[in-house]
Formats: sequence, structure tokens, C-alpha cells
Amino acid sequence: MLRAGKRWFASATVQVVITARAETEGTGRGPRLRREQRRDQLLDSAATLLVERGPAAITMEGVAAAAGVSKALPYAHFDNATELLRQLRDRELDGLRDRLIAGAEGVEGLEPLVTSAVHTYFEVIAERGAVLVASLRRLPLDHDEQARRRNPQFFVELFREHLGLSAPVARVASAVFVTGIDGAVEPWVLGEVSRSTAEAILVRLTIAGTAAVAEAEQAGLFG
Repeated sequence: MLRAGKRWFASATVQVVITARAETEGTGRGPRLRREQRRDQLLDSAATLLVERGPAAITMEGVAAAAGVSKALPYAHFDNATELLRQLRDRELDGLRDRLIAGAEGVEGLEPLVTSAVHTYFEVIAERGAVLVASLRRLPLDHDEQARRRNPQFFVELFREHLGLSAPVARVASAVFVTGIDGAVEPWVLGEVSRSTAEAILVRLTIAGTAAVAEAEQAGLFG
């Protein structure tokens, strides 16, 4: 998804807050938490290990130690370390999707919506990019996952509603848009351009490009 440079990993930080909420599922070592809370705690601990010590640190025993729980407890939530990492990766990607959708609430018009989506994406990368990059580098999306993730229905519907694109053309435009976001993020995280410049360029290219696609489709240029 992204190619991380040294500046990015040197400057990226992950803020992981593990709260002590007394509920079910105790271990004798850590606080008693609900099952979903405990799962999130384990994923948070894995995120910290992944960024601070690298993928080799993601073992069931290592995550248990970082979370302050028994060695057996992670197995009650994940089959193995690979599954734990997959769920961490998917949680980060789902969080990105949810924030994109939330950021569009109450926003009207194609350009404001595209601007909102681009800004939200950059915000997530600033906050959670180190975890996203590290988890995707260690466990890349397979073909089916990539197709599903890189063609979010949110963008397909956006381009269909505001530009009148057909579903197949809107899906291609959506995929190009998401790829364009990745391309705009890289020079920013490498310090080559400012964030505001990267966002503005991507917004202008997206608006102009999708308008041209709509004109071409209306003129019957696509077979």
C-alpha cells in the first residue's frame, strides 16, 4: 500500500492506551476485561511491538508479555501469531474506512467530498501510518483482499452519484483514486513536499480527472 522511508519510521509514533476496566475474563496477572476489550488490548500491544521492535517480535508469547497476561490467553482470541497480525492489519484498514465514511457525513458536492476523503486519509496516516505500513509489509493483502479493499463502495457510489458514471467505469475511477492517494502520501512522508501541497494536488487531479472520464463516457469513447 505504501513504501515507508526512513524519515517516516523515524518520526512516526503510535499512541497505545490500555485502560483497566474491571469486567469478565481475568488472568490473575492483568485487569479483568470483557472479551472484546481484552482482544483490543492484545491488538494494541501487538501494534506497539510491531512498530518498536519489528515483525519478529509478534509472537503469541511476546504479545502476552507486552499485555501483561498469561501466555495462554492470546490463544483464546487468535489461532496463532499470523492470525493476530491479520486482525491487527484489518482493524487498521477498517478504521481508515470508517473514518472516511464519517468524514463525509453532512458534506455536499463532489469537490468537498473528495477534499474530505483526502484530508481524512492523510490524518489517519499521520496517526496510525506506522502500524498500517508495518502490518501491510509483514502481511500483504492477497488478490481478493486487495480487490475488495482498493475498490471501496464508498468511492464507487461517490463517482456514480456526482458524475453519472456507469458502475464499471466508477469502479475503475475508484481504484485509480485510491492508488493516487498512496502516490500522494509517499512524497509527503519522505519530506519531499508539504502535506497541504500533497493533499491539494491530489484533490485537483481527482476532480479534473474524473470530470474528463465522465465527459469521455458520455461521448461514447469507452467500449
